[in-house]
Amino acid sequence: MKGPTMIRTAQVAIVAMLIAGAARMAVAQVFTTPKGEAENVTFEQVGGGVVHIVYDLVASDPRAVFRVTLDASQDRGNTFTVRPVSVSGDVGEGVAPGTGKRIVWESGRDVERLEIDQFRFRISAQAGPLELKPEPSAAPPPPAPTPVVTPPATPQTTAAKPKGGATKWLLIGGGAAAAAGVAAAAGGGSGGGATTTRSTTPPTTPSATNRAPTITRVSLNQVGTILLAATEVIYEVVATDADGDSMTATWNLGGSSATATLTNGQAATTKVWNGAGFAVGTVTVNDGRGGSATESYSSLPLAAVTGVWTGRLANLDIRLNLVQDATSVSGEYVDAFGRTSRVSGTVAHPRVLRFTVAVGPDAASGSPGGTITFTLAGSADLRTFTGATGARDVVTIARQ
Repeated sequence: MKGPTMIRTAQVAIVAMLIAGAARMAVAQVFTTPKGEAENVTFEQVGGGVVHIVYDLVASDPRAVFRVTLDASQDRGNTFTVRPVSVSGDVGEGVAPGTGKRIVWESGRDVERLEIDQFRFRISAQAGPLELKPEPSAAPPPPAPTPVVTPPATPQTTAAKPKGGATKWLLIGGGAAAAAGVAAAAGGGSGGGATTTRSTTPPTTPSATNRAPTITRVSLNQVGTILLAATEVIYEVVATDADGDSMTATWNLGGSSATATLTNGQAATTKVWNGAGFAVGTVTVNDGRGGSATESYSSLPLAAVTGVWTGRLANLDIRLNLVQDATSVSGEYVDAFGRTSRVSGTVAHPRVLRFTVAVGPDAASGSPGGTITFTLAGSADLRTFTGATGARDVVTIARQ
């Protein structure tokens, strides 16, 4: 019986080694929820009820992306009862950590009255769990050599097999489950030769943090005052993406919107404005993976030609009382001879005023009368128009 006992001792030693190896194979997945905090929050009203809130988003883990929410107080921070919904920019899902984050709020859609000196803003950031990668550990010492047991020779005697035949080994998975399987196999069993089966799952590697696009320039083709229904304002944006993602630009221009895909890092849209006040616009560039950046354009005043204008037609004093409706212009013309006429005309890009009047002859001056056609160009501030008639008489008029 001495030979089988020594063989069983070797089997137990192998079982111990397999248990130790299985324990080393078990890698625990540990998850953590990153913390995010908004710092250096500032805000300003840029015109037309549009408010820009700028902040830095600081995170405990740079891989994290956050769901950012904005709350507002109308009583200097005593209570936060307003939840702005007409917002764009670095707000909502998928906001990455970084500095100079910007939220654009069109307050006129959410509150009846904006007293900006009474407002305060609170920004909250919440992230989902991320896998915490374990610190690399020192390499385990090499396993002890497997003992070799040689039973004493017994003349004309065949060594007895363990009862039940050869041991069948089964190792499934890793960790405690594998150890339990090995320990169960050590008791022996029926079947043929030794068999070892290993099933392993490669560790999950967290995806790299997406980097938001960077807007490098926004520009307009116009300065000064915009002529309603006429001036075509081109809004251009230039941006880059460190990850090489395709970028899409979305413009918010006075309640209307436009979208375009950036080509070679550039995109543009054109807007003809109607209404009073200021032309206020923003653009948001997103990469389709939750990263975005928002910038604002310079606001420009809006004006129509409606009003009273006085000036000179050649050496003749004239007075115009104009009314603009979309691109059409009507009104009344009076000159120093007392001649009057209805005005019929249009406005066009960029600041062009065209109209005609029909006057009768003047016996005192010898003026024959007839139809007079005016083509005038407006100044940048739309306070004056200059040009000529079809007869090449110089014309200058100024707003009263």
